[in-house]
Amino acid sequence: MPEPTTAAKPEVPLSTATAAPSEIILDGKPYIVSKLTLRDLGYIEQWMRDALVASGRENIKDPELTNSERVLILQEAYAAAAKTSLGTDYAMAMLESVEGMLRLAWFSLRKENMIQFGKTLRKMTLDDIAELLQSREDLESIVSTAATLSGFDLTTGDALPEKEDGGTTDPANPPSKSPNQSSPTQEQSSAHSPKPTTGDQK
Repeated sequence: MPEPTTAAKPEVPLSTATAAPSEIILDGKPYIVSKLTLRDLGYIEQWMRDALVASGRENIKDPELTNSERVLILQEAYAAAAKTSLGTDYAMAMLESVEGMLRLAWFSLRKENMIQFGKTLRKMTLDDIAELLQSREDLESIVSTAATLSGFDLTTGDALPEKEDGGTTDPANPPSKSPNQSSPTQEQSSAHSPKPTTGDQK
């Protein structure tokens, strides 16, 4: 007579394997926080590049500049944008800024959450997220949750090392971080970073 068998326990928790979303309460209401994809980070990276070019275009409006100076400024802006990628100092500063974290939160929250707009429901816009997240603490909580679900370091785009329980390390507290490195959730002014516009993007 065959011995009874028990179902093998999966090596990786189902919630981890499926990148299941997480629930968070904001202003007394539940919202679904979804994982960020590499495509989402690609959008963020392109936003950073666009911000550099936009800053250059704004700088050449100075009437005292010569044509050759304007050309040089634009060339430098495009060159800087081309070199910008996750992991660079500029990218890390942008991700630490309120504008950067707002966009990360927007990419996460807009996947599963709708808001009431008149008599209809629509996807959340960046402006909706900015209005909803009144405190930096709320913003950091969304970004940290989305980063943990995503399974890669938001500052570099690299996959996070696996933990013994089959999950991934928390990007808010990576194990190999040196004391001199800054965290994406540390308080930092964005006064020196080009500020993006906050309109709805399709």
